[in-house]
Amino acid sequence: MAEKRNFFILFFILLIVTPVFFSVLYPSENPNDVKNNVILIVWDGCQRAHLLEMLDSGDLPFLQSFINEGDYVDMELRDVNRFDDGHKTNTKAGHATMLTGYGYSVHGVMANVKFDPVPDGLTVFERLELVDESIETLFIGSKRNVNVYNDLQRTFLVDGIEVPTIVVIPHPEFNETRIIYYGDDRPAGVFHNMRFDLDFLFCKDDLKLGNATDIAIEQLAKNVEDQFFMFLHYKYPDRKGHAKGENSPSYSNSLIELTIELNRLTTTLKNLGIYDRTFIFITTDHGFDEGTKYHYDDPYIWFIANRKLTGELTWQVDVTPTIYDAMNINWTVFTPVIEGRSLLAKFD
Repeated sequence: MAEKRNFFILFFILLIVTPVFFSVLYPSENPNDVKNNVILIVWDGCQRAHLLEMLDSGDLPFLQSFINEGDYVDMELRDVNRFDDGHKTNTKAGHATMLTGYGYSVHGVMANVKFDPVPDGLTVFERLELVDESIETLFIGSKRNVNVYNDLQRTFLVDGIEVPTIVVIPHPEFNETRIIYYGDDRPAGVFHNMRFDLDFLFCKDDLKLGNATDIAIEQLAKNVEDQFFMFLHYKYPDRKGHAKGENSPSYSNSLIELTIELNRLTTTLKNLGIYDRTFIFITTDHGFDEGTKYHYDDPYIWFIANRKLTGELTWQVDVTPTIYDAMNINWTVFTPVIEGRSLLAKFD
């Protein structure tokens, strides 16, 4: 009888100790300790209705498979019930919102021609560097409207005399780029204040589709061992919309080409062995007025991810906290209080 009792005592001890032993030997990974990467891809000026029409007609099969793996949600630039400072539907303002998590009253960018540089310290890039300097921040842009600089030379009349609006001065760090100032010494680039917080910066007006992806792939290979946030901007389909119109074959073809570049990017991530810990978010900065060559007022946009998202209607200010959430950054401590919310569903 005593031997039987001892056997059960030993059995229960082993039952308790064995899981503890193996948990020490093979610790499970805490989701909050995972060094996830994020790539935010922007397809400039991609109208929501046009994108959905092409998906429904089967013209974008790779993007559809990407959505099937992850998720798609409708998004809008502004919600008058939550924010009273909606910005214009154009490039500078849209990017200022998605890369800060604030509206116009905080980031100060109303439109391409009515803006101040985003205040120092508000962008995702700056705050990631503040939280953890080891995170690599990578910026690839293809339009001056998303640049930290602005190469557009213009003049205006003062008492009948032409005066340059900007003055070019040498940049102390980047030999191939320039800081541009207005005549009153205000920096011209919308993201001018974050220029020294970037680990990699490449922004060139009219950067071709494939070239933007080439640069991104090169940087992925260099940072394969690091945690990183990459911003990858494509000027299409916006450029085709302005040239040929939103309903043109050129506009549609540019979307097909963008999905080819997305395929290249995801294939590279898989080959490098980092796809599973890399969140890919795709969105646009604004829509396009139906059948026109302009986007005066189309706030209806979208957001796609290779992860599951919340199913509710979302807002452009939600992009920033979603980035932080994916990288396990506590964004609730930032001031001013970020206006958006994370779109990520619970981690699997």
